[in-house]
Amino acid sequence: MQNSFTEIERKFLINSFPDSLPLKEEFQVYQAYLSIDPEVRIRRNVVNGQDKAYYLAIKSGGKLVRKEIELHITKEQFYALAEIVEHPFVLKDFRIYQLTDELDLECSLVDKGSNTEFMYAEIEFPSVDAAQSFQPLPIFIQDVTDNPAYKMKNYWRRTRLAEAKEGSAKRIQRVGAFEKVSFGEFYNNIKPFVSATDEAMLRCITQMYHALELPTRSTSGSAGYDFRAPFDFTLAPGESIKLPTGIRVKISNGWWLACVPRSGLGFKYRVQLDNTIGVIDSDYYNSDNEGHIFAKITNDGKEKTVTVKAGDAFMQGIFLPYGLAYSDTASGVRNGGMGSTDGQHVIEFGSKKAA
Repeated sequence: MQNSFTEIERKFLINSFPDSLPLKEEFQVYQAYLSIDPEVRIRRNVVNGQDKAYYLAIKSGGKLVRKEIELHITKEQFYALAEIVEHPFVLKDFRIYQLTDELDLECSLVDKGSNTEFMYAEIEFPSVDAAQSFQPLPIFIQDVTDNPAYKMKNYWRRTRLAEAKEGSAKRIQRVGAFEKVSFGEFYNNIKPFVSATDEAMLRCITQMYHALELPTRSTSGSAGYDFRAPFDFTLAPGESIKLPTGIRVKISNGWWLACVPRSGLGFKYRVQLDNTIGVIDSDYYNSDNEGHIFAKITNDGKEKTVTVKAGDAFMQGIFLPYGLAYSDTASGVRNGGMGSTDGQHVIEFGSKKAA
């Protein structure tokens, strides 16, 4: 970007990520628009399931050349702004490749799996002459720099604003964000399940951690977000396991996450959660254990052994609202993990340590 906040950029449609260029970075981008005209965008970069950076950008109109001011913002500022957004964030699988010593190629796969999915590549240039003299690569299908239909703000207009206008009056709110816990938290709780030397254990658990997937819905109409097993396990009739998921969730005030078994496991094997329904409160995120979500599962059947492979969905989480009693006076702050709201791990405002 120029010192004058001038962005000089060309955009091309592509069919796939290039496999012949050096890959510099790879992450996911969640972005939404607070305003279309003028263009005001917020963006969250996620690497291996964990938030890495937050941005607020203001852009002018234009094609090849336009003004852009992009600011780093804090996590708290991002989520405060995200609460204003009433529509689903755009999700981009984002990769940066080295094109030349001076130029990068930024490639995006937008809303993968949706009926509006598309891919594009952008190159930012140091000057207009450099941009105009650039020869497109063979992987480029079409130069859409001057085509307003492929500006992301107009994609937002088509797929979010128009869709919301045509949809039901009641909009589904976005109230949570799944994240991985830290590697240290994951490692300490997975160790009991791994039989290996220290070096082999570290290697095994590191692979598990990188393979963890954030919970997702299987269809656009699904209520539940599927949690996936971090490793293989088998439960004979009557056996239980306390499973660290490696996942935590940030939830807006007024909501909670209900954790329930996958219906298929329940119907076929009578697999149940020992607490029937897991209650993940919004303040569990700030607990000493990082809000790490565990699931204690029992095969309550009498005949069938159940086997769950790493990556299989075994539990689903559903965001639900809650209300308060008129007489409610709760003021404590959670400072513990499961069962921590029974008073043992609750800190009262003004106190110096847990009771």
